[in-house]
Amino acid sequence: MKRALLLMAISLSHKGELSDSFVIVPRSIHVGILGLPTECEARRRRTTPFVCLQSTNADAFDFSSKTGWNQFYEKRARPSDDQLVFEPYEWHSSLDHDVVFQLVERGGSILFVGCGSSAMPLELHDRHQGETHITCLDYSPSCIEQLAQSWGSTRSNMSFVCGDATRLETVPAIANGDERTDAIIDKGLIDALMCGEGWNGDVERLLTSAAKQLKTNGLYILASYKLSSATKDFLLDVGKEVGLEWTFDLEDEDNTRVSLSKAVMMHN
Repeated sequence: MKRALLLMAISLSHKGELSDSFVIVPRSIHVGILGLPTECEARRRRTTPFVCLQSTNADAFDFSSKTGWNQFYEKRARPSDDQLVFEPYEWHSSLDHDVVFQLVERGGSILFVGCGSSAMPLELHDRHQGETHITCLDYSPSCIEQLAQSWGSTRSNMSFVCGDATRLETVPAIANGDERTDAIIDKGLIDALMCGEGWNGDVERLLTSAAKQLKTNGLYILASYKLSSATKDFLLDVGKEVGLEWTFDLEDEDNTRVSLSKAVMMHN
């Protein structure tokens, strides 16, 4: 009952908060994916199957679609010397990466879930001078191929894995590792999942799966659009079930767009 009330509150608390520059349409009207809108704050705010448009003239982009993201990365890639060279795309570009880096220690292992083509993993690897093992995981084969081709030959302590972050136990490169992970970094993945039908189940599976991979006192670091109180309550509720203790709004208060949160793995 409590979970149902939280989900209802998340839905109701965001009604009417869409910017005038955005519209939402039923997924059944989704006609194609020709590019990523520069911003869609409403995408994390629904419990019904909607996709988001930047304007009435834009093509719909389903942020929860595996096919859609793969097409997005394929279109951003450009050939160079028989390789695919990707153009980095920073989700939450207003977030200072240094604020995230201050939360993780040098050495150990870091897993980026839904890494996309963000330069954050590369920056963290170089900041730690290769002493931290960094795994980039995304379910887009095109994305992972581009990252591996661009970074793999020069960064020996980075791994690139194609897999489903909500089911890490089914990803051999993750599940068969000798040790648990020191930190998992989520820069926009929960945002994307919250665009999908049944998003609450996906987010719960993500956090459950992540908790199984984290060491005791390990961190789940979440960079997301600003979280409503109802969404925070939902994450707290799931966290209690899987052993993650949340602290929200760690970032600069002047950043009105992005929320940086962390959850500590209390037991495993």
